[in-house]
Amino acid sequence: MKPIALASTLVLFSVFASPVTSANNGLTGALPVPANRIVGLWTTEAMVGPCGIPPVAQIRNTLLFHAGGTVVENPRSPPTGANGNQRNQALGTWKYSARNRTYTLHLRFDNFVNGVYEGYSTVDREMELSKDGTQVTGEVTSNRYLDNGTLISSVCGNATSTRL
Repeated sequence: MKPIALASTLVLFSVFASPVTSANNGLTGALPVPANRIVGLWTTEAMVGPCGIPPVAQIRNTLLFHAGGTVVENPRSPPTGANGNQRNQALGTWKYSARNRTYTLHLRFDNFVNGVYEGYSTVDREMELSKDGTQVTGEVTSNRYLDNGTLISSVCGNATSTRL
């Protein structure tokens, strides 16, 4: 009986003594695995511009990473931009590479001009999480397509997201 009790105590201790990550399963339901360190709410600032030249335009958004690999992006801009341009929230996916300990992000949102659907945009980002888990940084590329899938523009740059 004593060896079983000791074994049970050791198992419980190992479960509760596991390293704490940002995605604490006791509070969020997310498993405490390295991939889930990104789970949570982040604010982002990026600089982008035509690919191949230094970035010139600032982009801001809020990202919500969910355990399991989905993400929602909320743009921090007015609903209607220059020349009647509008966009909605972006939905996407994220993945973690245990081999190089980096994340990738893919987002998609719809574009409208004066309230009429014009096409969609994608955002692809490579991200490295800081050791303290409070920032992710990396390169970003965004492509804009017409409703028939024709690529009409691309921008590149760098982004930094900070945990809220």
